[in-house]
Amino acid sequence: MAHERFARDEKGRGLRFKVYELLEGGRRNSLWPKTIDLVLTILIISNVAAIALATVDEIFLRHETFFFRLEIFSVTVFTIEYLLRVWVAPEHLLFRSQGPWTARGKFMLTPLMLIDLLAIAPALTFYLIGGDLRIVRVFRVLRLLKLVRYSPAIVALWRVLYSERRALAATLVIMMCLLVLTAGVMYLIEREAQPEAFGSIPSAMWWSLATLSTVGYGDVVPITVFGKLVGGFVALLGIAMYGLPIAIVASGFTNEFYRRDFIITWGMVAEIPMFFNLSPKTIDHAAKSFHARRVPAGYRIMERGEMADAFYVIVEGKVKMTFPDKTLELETGDYFGVISMLYSIERPAHADAATDCRLMMLSKMEFEHLMTVEPDLYQELHKEAVRRASEGGVNLT
Repeated sequence: MAHERFARDEKGRGLRFKVYELLEGGRRNSLWPKTIDLVLTILIISNVAAIALATVDEIFLRHETFFFRLEIFSVTVFTIEYLLRVWVAPEHLLFRSQGPWTARGKFMLTPLMLIDLLAIAPALTFYLIGGDLRIVRVFRVLRLLKLVRYSPAIVALWRVLYSERRALAATLVIMMCLLVLTAGVMYLIEREAQPEAFGSIPSAMWWSLATLSTVGYGDVVPITVFGKLVGGFVALLGIAMYGLPIAIVASGFTNEFYRRDFIITWGMVAEIPMFFNLSPKTIDHAAKSFHARRVPAGYRIMERGEMADAFYVIVEGKVKMTFPDKTLELETGDYFGVISMLYSIERPAHADAATDCRLMMLSKMEFEHLMTVEPDLYQELHKEAVRRASEGGVNLT
């Protein structure tokens, strides 16, 4: 059943889950995932540099063997990477409730996987069955697009452009209307004075485009008094119109940051063992109930002996838990404070930020509301609390 897949812990998922954490998991700040991302990024950049240098005949002839070996090595690494990503597709949050092959099929159709396939397919086709080497060289440039996977800024820009596509399309239509309108006006004003430059509306559109875009090449300029007045107005209008899409994109970036924080929260909540059995709808509700919090290194998050008012999930950083008889260090993805809040008992330990931390906090009020929304939530929380209490030596009675 679907909920049984969510109930698996990390140890039960075996090798496939470990590979998923290295290639696709959300904890990208850990040592090995960060190292893998860095190595693949360097390899992609090296490929792009090699493609550019290989177009210089003198360099290519002198280092032809090196270019060939780099290509073989790169194709091998990118092919292994692609196959591993397909293999671990069932571990993705969106696909865990589906069959393995269905999950892999849908994952292979995602934009990033299609880019990965285009980066290796032409080369594999050429080396296995032969073909036109020129096509292979053209498609090698697509490996630059693989940087999208490792560059949050590029991903954010693409999402902003896509989410604001209707508003940007509207501004494009307005600009096209202004282009035709201003070209028509200048055609009427300047056609007799400058028949070569403004003898037709299509000819005048070149001046309108250069002026509205504020480029102003200066190769075509109005010479009549009325034409110069209209030209000045069009230049000012162009500044205002080209500021509009900038404002739209800036607003889109603000919305994207909020959306990204929510996705991070959703993913972190879904990975908490006590939420494994919950439906995506309930996880979505829980993620919206969390609040972001930043604390500096050395800040005391919880005081031993105080009554619980919230529980926390670590998004980034390290937290030191100090019990009377031992000390624990929690890292990204760990959580703390649930036992005290669930059973309304005193905190059994101090919690101090060992580094600057980003936390997700769920207040006691939101916590209790979730239990009323999801009837089975209390049972799941109770099981997790009992497990943690037995590991930590906390008495719940």
